[in-house]
Amino acid sequence: MLYNADKNTVMGDRIIFPHHPETGEPWTADSAQAYIEAIQEQAKQAQQATVEEEVEITEIPLTVSIEGGQSLDGKRFNVQTDEIIQATVKAQMPDNVFAMPIVKTDITGKVIDTIYTRVAFVNGSANISFKFSTSGRWVIDQAFINQEMPENTHMKVDTLTFICME
Repeated sequence: MLYNADKNTVMGDRIIFPHHPETGEPWTADSAQAYIEAIQEQAKQAQQATVEEEVEITEIPLTVSIEGGQSLDGKRFNVQTDEIIQATVKAQMPDNVFAMPIVKTDITGKVIDTIYTRVAFVNGSANISFKFSTSGRWVIDQAFINQEMPENTHMKVDTLTFICME
């Protein structure tokens, strides 16, 4: 903002104030300076508030070990319908409980169904069991897991794919 003494106006971003917008009084050099300083201070505080609102994201790597099914490469598994899959999940995190989504997708990756399994971390470890009641391609993926996590916590895990057959 800028005070134009010749025209007795205050000019802002594409706006000209011919008089004080709050009081309606004509500008003086002192009132213009005080108004400009107040607007600049408000802008500075708004910018600081925006910076303070930025959330620091904690990324937590997960290690998942699978028992059950036939492992193709440690990340892809062939399993039978209703076969119980046991998984051990390890992470450096405080004791916590969350719902882990496992999604069923079609060949294009479109989500068809979702099941949730309870994951309870105690001393950095969780043991979980799950099974698939229908055949298809089921996936554990960090993008889906992170949709269920608090805004400031993201899990990092390799995608695990289960091809479930009847």
